[in-house]
Amino acid sequence: TGVQTCALPISVAVLPLVTVADQDQAVRLLGGLGIWDTDRARIAAGWLRELYPHGEERYLGLVQPDRLAEFLLVEACAAEPELLTRIVSAASGLGHPAQLAYVESEFGTGSAAMFGQMWALREAVRAARSQAHFGNPVEPLLTQIERTASGSAISDETLAWTVANMRSLPDAGRRQDVRENPDGSQ
Repeated sequence: TGVQTCALPISVAVLPLVTVADQDQAVRLLGGLGIWDTDRARIAAGWLRELYPHGEERYLGLVQPDRLAEFLLVEACAAEPELLTRIVSAASGLGHPAQLAYVESEFGTGSAAMFGQMWALREAVRAARSQAHFGNPVEPLLTQIERTASGSAISDETLAWTVANMRSLPDAGRRQDVRENPDGSQ
């Protein structure tokens, strides 16, 4: 495809963390993840669009729950110590225009940029909770969540908004409607 193969798992891993409304947002996001060549970013965006179901409000779709993406996110965080900070930074201003306009009208100027960052950080925490729930290692992701939350990539307001939104997430197994069989299998 002409796209670095190491960037593709990261691209899959980031999908549950962000809302990408159009091709321009997809190219901007992929550029923030290391696919700087615009043509290659468009190729990668096209591949992701074919791979994952999408709707009218999402240019790049996702599957929920996506344990593969969660697993790839933890693996990528182990390999790239600043990955989550890059994802959260690239998520600034991503989302469906109507959703971003609503956020701006409700919370004021500049809140749409914070919304994308809050959503990405919140979904990273959700992914860590889900992976931990199923007994998978999450330390690399937890380390990056802490580093990103305490760094300069996000504002104090964005962090407070993220924490407030975390309270609304149900337990990992219940959110994903996972039922455990009597033998312990799922």
